[in-house]
Amino acid sequence: MRKTNRGLLLFIFTITSALFMGCSDTQSTLHVWFGNTASDYAITGLYLQTGSGSWSTSYIPDGEVLSSSQYMEFDVELKPGERVTYYLTVNDGATDVALTDNPLDQALSILYWSSSTRYVEVTVENRDGQPVVAMEGGYDYSQPEFDSYTKVGWQ
Repeated sequence: MRKTNRGLLLFIFTITSALFMGCSDTQSTLHVWFGNTASDYAITGLYLQTGSGSWSTSYIPDGEVLSSSQYMEFDVELKPGERVTYYLTVNDGATDVALTDNPLDQALSILYWSSSTRYVEVTVENRDGQPVVAMEGGYDYSQPEFDSYTKVGWQ
């Protein structure tokens, strides 16, 4: 290969890498629609883990709940391709119980993929007297279920 071709290829690779790496550090606002599907429990708390590793205050105000077939909206700053971990609390009648894992025993998370809007839904079921996350899903496009959800009145 001639020197000029190698030099040109190296130049193109360097510019492309710089552009790609520069874009990956850019944080964007991800708008999240978070829905409680046909759950056995109302969600009493939703906490996000920030990039620093600390947990946010609840996105659900004290004294409010996200009931079955309701959704809420919020914004979170993420880099494209990044995910944020969250946990929920539900009240089992006497105390709030924290739920951290999905049905595959992985951390609950919201992923920023290709769209600036993310639809997330979760189902919490009563299994042998214990609340467990039975389903968690996230989509870049509206799900038909969200048409039947009601937005919470406290937002």
